[in-house]
Amino acid sequence: MDDLLSIQASVPFDDRISLFEIRAHMPYATSSFRTNNEIRILIQHSDSCVVPGFSCLHLVGQLSTQVDSVTARVRFITNGIYHLFRDLPYELNGVEIDRSNNVGLTSFMKGIVSLQKSQEPSFENMGWKFDYTPGYQDGYFDVCIPLSMLLGFAEDHKKIIVNAKHELILTRSNMDDNAVIQNEPTAAQRTAAGGGNVPDEPYTLNKVEWLVPYVRLADQTRLKMLGTIQRNTALKVAFRSWEIYDYPVLPSSTKVIWTIKTST
Repeated sequence: MDDLLSIQASVPFDDRISLFEIRAHMPYATSSFRTNNEIRILIQHSDSCVVPGFSCLHLVGQLSTQVDSVTARVRFITNGIYHLFRDLPYELNGVEIDRSNNVGLTSFMKGIVSLQKSQEPSFENMGWKFDYTPGYQDGYFDVCIPLSMLLGFAEDHKKIIVNAKHELILTRSNMDDNAVIQNEPTAAQRTAAGGGNVPDEPYTLNKVEWLVPYVRLADQTRLKMLGTIQRNTALKVAFRSWEIYDYPVLPSSTKVIWTIKTST
């Protein structure tokens, strides 16, 4: 109520940040993103302020629809693009800070309980709600996945990090059966195509890049920040890390005792 009545108050103006821009970082090797490949993306700029908590992974590719003249209807599952990666560690100055194992399943379980209905318009853009129909833009997909959907560090730590080396390591899955649903061609289609088969990899991943926000501080704010760094002040980086526990072999009994790790 006081804000409504303070008609003589001055207009607040925050000039501590003079520039906020997004820069794209490409991986070391950009020629192949096939299964089992390791994709490393490095950020190493001296005197830089970045905000990894607001960064995104930009993935571009195409679903395969024609194989030996056989049309295969292919579509991603709910968060199928996340299943393309097996491990996702994040390193800061050469030290592993956070890691996501079994990225597709972990992000799916986390997203089911944390995503809000109000976010639904952005689901498809971040690769969560993606359904493919034949003929739609020739099967191309272009998604921008917030890093906060993949790592607890990016979800909780939304502050700038100054003068540090960042490295994101994406390990492709052994196989991508969990990522897509594809219908087998009919016998008539196979005969017409000379026995064509649905491919082992029903899509092509063409580009992977890390979109990271860079912040330029105003002079006064920058001097204060440098003073904190020169004093070697310990900075707290608090976040919640995600862990997934697999039970790969289930016994034939109707009851299973499963011990999992708990913490305060």
